[in-house]
Amino acid sequence: MFKYDWSRFDATLGLIFMSALMGVYYLMALEGILSQLGLIEFPVFAAGTSALLAWCTVILVPALQWRQHLLGLLAYLGLGVALTWLAALVAPHPTLQLAAMGIVVFVAYFALLWGAHAFMLGWCLAYWYLLAPLFLVDEAVAPVAFGHVVGAGVVLALNLLKPIWTRASTPGEAAPDADTDVVVTERPPHGLILRYASIVSISIVAGVAAGAKFLTTDPTIIANATINVVSPSLAQTWRSSVERVILGTLGIVGGFYCGWFFPDPWVGNLVTAVAAFMGLALVHVSFSLTIGCFFVMIAFPWGTMQSEAAHLIANEKLIGELLGVVVAVLAIALLMRLERRD
Repeated sequence: MFKYDWSRFDATLGLIFMSALMGVYYLMALEGILSQLGLIEFPVFAAGTSALLAWCTVILVPALQWRQHLLGLLAYLGLGVALTWLAALVAPHPTLQLAAMGIVVFVAYFALLWGAHAFMLGWCLAYWYLLAPLFLVDEAVAPVAFGHVVGAGVVLALNLLKPIWTRASTPGEAAPDADTDVVVTERPPHGLILRYASIVSISIVAGVAAGAKFLTTDPTIIANATINVVSPSLAQTWRSSVERVILGTLGIVGGFYCGWFFPDPWVGNLVTAVAAFMGLALVHVSFSLTIGCFFVMIAFPWGTMQSEAAHLIANEKLIGELLGVVVAVLAIALLMRLERRD
């Protein structure tokens, strides 16, 4: 626990993501211009989230052919639009909404059967579907879907420039040749994948249901934490959970009080730039470190509110994160017990 290989720190990837984030600010300016002209608007935060998830399908599975990454991004773009419309369709019906969530998560995790890239693609789509209702609260379905297309489209366009992604590979790893076939040497047994997908699906549905009942600011917090730390290994899930609770808490508290005491816009821009750089530069070192950096960026605007509502948001985030990792550990402990019995 907390033993990291710092040689995997990727400054190039951090700079690329930080530059892309600066592009989001231009999108925000563009959104205002489009609004004034009466043209198509879209939620910028949805576009940024979609872009980050699209990026994950590339940087977290680097040992693939270039065209496989392109096909994955195209699938993410198209299926993400379909899932956005599905989220809007079931939103008025809570029971149907939970059922759809369970099915989407199950299919996403069952995609592990076809290898790491299929699983990462499914995971990112499930994550997008989990967050889509938040974007749809204040927006119609078309702007949210368009925001997804903008975010995924930017990553797709960048990925067409293969040298960028070659430089964004994990330090010390050679970029795969475009004509080299990638062979998956080992995959989990089908029975384990089936049980894993089922247990994670039930856990996410339970987290969303509990969040909708007990949390007032964001009903997805519990499920969000669960889906980020759960893995087929109890040891890995336990390690990821402890690291997420500790590093995530430090990130939330640090970002919140930085915003509370230094609410100036230029400080927010600096915090966002540094957190974005460090977050992606550390992604191959530890995903928990990446999450901690992103929490600094997320919590800073809460602190600038300087109100009781801001404390409520931050406190619910802390409590929801803790409950989410507990759900993940219990779920995988159950999975391991079933495996031992078999």
